[in-house]
Amino acid sequence: MIRNQQGLQVLNSLASATFRRYLRLYAPTAFATLVTALALQLGLFYKQEIIQPTLYRQLSDWMSDTIWVSDPFHDITGWWIENGFKTKYAFQLWTIPLEFRGSMVLFLLLLASCKLTTRGRMALCWIAITCSFRWQVHYVACFLGGMFIADLSMSFPPEKAQDRLRLPRHQIGSDTTPDDRRAKWNAIGRKSGFIFTFIMGLFFLSVPLDPYNSPWPIRYVGDLTPSAFPPFSAEYFWLSIGAMLLVLSLEYSPLVLQVPLRWNVSLYLGEISFGIYTMHVLCNWVVWESYLSRWKEESLGDSFWADTLAASLMFLVVFVAADYFTRVDAQIVAFGRWLQVKLFVKWE
Repeated sequence: MIRNQQGLQVLNSLASATFRRYLRLYAPTAFATLVTALALQLGLFYKQEIIQPTLYRQLSDWMSDTIWVSDPFHDITGWWIENGFKTKYAFQLWTIPLEFRGSMVLFLLLLASCKLTTRGRMALCWIAITCSFRWQVHYVACFLGGMFIADLSMSFPPEKAQDRLRLPRHQIGSDTTPDDRRAKWNAIGRKSGFIFTFIMGLFFLSVPLDPYNSPWPIRYVGDLTPSAFPPFSAEYFWLSIGAMLLVLSLEYSPLVLQVPLRWNVSLYLGEISFGIYTMHVLCNWVVWESYLSRWKEESLGDSFWADTLAASLMFLVVFVAADYFTRVDAQIVAFGRWLQVKLFVKWE
C-alpha cells in the first residue's frame, strides 16, 4: 500500500493493527494463565509458590497478576532473567510484552517512513536496526528486520515458480547459448548462496547461553559479540542475527527451502505454534511432573525406548492442548475484529 501510495488504506491498516494488537497478545495470555489457575485448584498439579487455599483467593491472585503483567509501560529487559517481568502462572510468556512493544515500534516506523522513497525507507530501517542492537533491544531489531526483508522482496522479487534451475528441453543441446548457460550458473549461484545463508542462520540460532566457554567455532562467535551486550545476553544477539538470516533465506528460496514448510503437517504445526508455546509448560506440570515421569520410571525404566514412548505421549498431549488453545485464540481474534467494526468510524 505504501509503494502504491494508497494513503487511506495505509492509515486504515495501521489503525486496525494498532487498535487490535493489545487484545491480540494479552487476552490469550490471560486465558492461558486462567487455565493454569483452575488446574491448580482442581489438584491437577502442585506449585507451592502460586497455589492459594481457596478458589476465590486463587482467582483474585490470578486477576491481580494478570493486571500487573498486562502493563504495556513496564520496564522490560529483552531477555530471560529469573526475576524479570512475567506472569508467575506461565513464565514462558515473558516474551509477550516484547511482542507488543516491538509491534508498536514497527507500526510507528511504517507510519514515519510511509512517504519516503523505497531506498530512503530501507536505509532508515537499517539505521533503526543498528541502533536497536546498540541499545540492546534486539527484539525490535527482529521486527524491523522483517520489515526490511518484506521491502527487499518487493524490490527484488524471489524466483517465480516458472524460473526453474533446469532449462527447457528445447534449449538443451546445441541450441543452448552462452547467455542461457550464464543464466543457469547464476541461478545455481543464487540458490547456493541462500542455502549457505540458511545454514548460517541455523548455526547462529544454535548459539548456546554461554558461547564464551563453548567449543570452536561457537567460542569464536562469542568473542565477536558487541561489547554493548552483557555476557549473559550474548546468546540473544546471535539468535536475532540467525532469525533474520533464516527468514531471508526462506523468502528467497521458494523452490527449495520453502518446500517442506508447505507440507500439510508443517502448515498445521505453524497454525498451532502459538498454542504449543503457550501451553507446553502447563502440560509439563500437569502431565509430566505429576504423572508421566513417575509412571515411566516405575513401569518402563530408563531406556531409549522408554524415553521415546514417554516423549511421544507428551507430544500428543501438548499438540491436543495447543489445538484447543488455537480455537480459543481464533475466537479472540474474531472478537477483536468485531470490536473494531463496532467502534471504528468509516471515513469517506
